Formats: sequence, C-alpha cells, structure tokens
Amino acid sequence: EWSSVPKTLLRIFFGFSGIGQFFPYISYNGVFLNFPYLIISLGVIHPTIFKRLNSAAPGLGMLGLGILLSAIAIVCVSLAWSPKYLERYNMDIYWMLFVAAFLVVGALFKNLDNLGKVTFSVIVGMLAVATAISAVLLFFVPESHGLFVDVPESVELVESLGFEVELPKS
Repeated sequence: EWSSVPKTLLRIFFGFSGIGQFFPYISYNGVFLNFPYLIISLGVIHPTIFKRLNSAAPGLGMLGLGILLSAIAIVCVSLAWSPKYLERYNMDIYWMLFVAAFLVVGALFKNLDNLGKVTFSVIVGMLAVATAISAVLLFFVPESHGLFVDVPESVELVESLGFEVELPKS
C-alpha cells in the first residue's frame, strides 16, 4: 500500500524502538539513530551547503543530493519487493549516507573560522563516538544472531562485567 510509504520511511530513517532493560539496552532503530553520524548527510538538501559543494567542484552538490535520493529510492524499492522490511536492507544505504555525510562535513568545515572549526569538530566527533558505541552495541543484539547467539561464551564475559543479559527464547 503506497499510502503508508511516507510513514514507513519516517520509521525506517527516524524510528525509535525504546531502551531495553537488558544489555545491550538498544535494538534496531531508524537509520539515523543506529548511526547518528549519518544525520549529517541530510545537509546536502540545505541550499547553502549545496552551493558550497558545487563551488568546491562542479556537480558535487548534485552528487550529494543524488546519493541521498538514491538511498531513499533503495528503501522504497526494498519496501515494494519485500513482505517485511529487515534491518539488513539498511546495509545497502548506510555506506551511501556516510559518503554524503563526508561531503557535507568537508563543505562546512572549509568555510568556518577557527572557533567554528573547533565547535564543529566537537559536534562531528561526538556524533562519530555515538555511532561507534551504537555499532558495538548493535553487534550484541540477539534478534539478529548477534554475538550472544553465535558465541555463547560472550554472555558469561558480559555478565562478568556486571551487565544483565537476556537471550531470545528459541
């Protein structure tokens, strides 16, 4: 049903499934919550950033916008062809959004003064750290045959660090 596509796109890109009571405390969320650094990729739709990209190299703004629109198109095609949208389909777009985010960071950083560069670097750094932490925690999510399911010894290790683990029921 195509009428539900906008709502589904919002869920896929911005959805939040809540905080769990057991380690790793997270589950699969929207693209921009799983990997917060990717939110920067949305900057390609801002007119000023688009112009800065094009001034750096002709067509670079269109490349960034094309990457973003291609990611959205891939999600739409996956929605149309699959009875259930799975997290693994997002793997098709994560790398694309990282490239778009890289372009935006370059376009913004180039035109900042020293204080702006420091502030912007801190923000980008915090998003990168949050993304790295999220990536590590997602590695443990049991619903996707994470480390707990594939390497049972990892449960003991995590519990020895003081975290409570709950495995999915078979």
